[in-house]
Amino acid sequence: MIPKPKRRPKKRHNTKQYAKEYCEYCGMSGGIIDPPHHILPKQMGGSSNPAIHHPDNLITLCRYCHDAAHHKIKGYYISPDELKRAKEGNNE
Repeated sequence: MIPKPKRRPKKRHNTKQYAKEYCEYCGMSGGIIDPPHHILPKQMGGSSNPAIHHPDNLITLCRYCHDAAHHKIKGYYISPDELKRAKEGNNE
């Protein structure tokens, strides 16, 4: 019997360190999603591309804005371009 190859553990990216205490889209300070939301999606199964997990691609969102970014709120959607503009507007 051929031995099964050992799987290498997936490298985990520590994105929680970039979380803010407020929603960077609407400014609300409660109900924050942890870890931050990826502006450009990492796709199903994650990504090994380091640019996806870069702080410039992460935005802290409240539950409502996070659901809107994932099309979970009927009639309201926040596009990645809108998230990017909000992120750039909050950076000093």
